[in-house]
Amino acid sequence: MAGDAEFAAKLASLVPAGRIRDTSAVRQRIRATFDSISSARDIGVTWQQIADLMVADGVLTADGTSPTANELRALYHLEKYARGGKRKRRPSISIRRAQKAETAPQVSPAQTAPSPAGSIPPSPSAQPLPVLEEEPPPTQPAEPMFRPAKIRK
Repeated sequence: MAGDAEFAAKLASLVPAGRIRDTSAVRQRIRATFDSISSARDIGVTWQQIADLMVADGVLTADGTSPTANELRALYHLEKYARGGKRKRRPSISIRRAQKAETAPQVSPAQTAPSPAGSIPPSPSAQPLPVLEEEPPPTQPAEPMFRPAKIRK
């Protein structure tokens, strides 16, 4: 259509309203070294180690500060998703419970039943417990918990 070409030309000639945002040096470095960062993370390099390396190289965020480990992780994942990477989704609670039940060891009733007292050998250091004598019942009745109120006439 003739209108589409004309619209595209007008769109290309527009000047952005407001400030044009440049990508930060950190974001550019992540884009340039994305595969290397992925490999380093796979072998156990921490985000803090990567952040320290970028600070040592003089790479700064858009506001001119040193990148933190959390900022690096967030920017890395933004780049990962921009490249079509998928997010890790946690399974729903019902699926996790089912998986937990499948992996739990099966216990038979015979394993949970208490063993007879005679089948457990006594410990050599075990001493018999002292026998406690019962207290004799009190000779006087106990004092009542409350006293009835006196009625005034």
